[in-house]
Amino acid sequence: MKNNGNLSTRKITVQAKYLDSGSRRMTSQFLLSGMWLEDAGFKPGAIVEVVVRNGELILKPLTEGRDMNPPDKMSRRKQLGIEKMTRMAEAIAAGQV
Repeated sequence: MKNNGNLSTRKITVQAKYLDSGSRRMTSQFLLSGMWLEDAGFKPGAIVEVVVRNGELILKPLTEGRDMNPPDKMSRRKQLGIEKMTRMAEAIAAGQV
């Protein structure tokens, strides 16, 4: 990956994909993945516009999508279970059980 200020570039390989199982007809495809996509504004679930112009593809996120690493949210049931286990461990340590 090259990074020149605000512009970063990557090289990927265009792969062949069969259109139908058992078919010899193929089309082109490539896969983009990595944390750099979120840094560029492409989060999971986002709707992306693809513009084809003069041999270039321009990708523009149209919606925000969702965070890939949301903060941990513990269910109330799980919280109560942990609290109960903590009280039991404290009672055992104090010799009450």
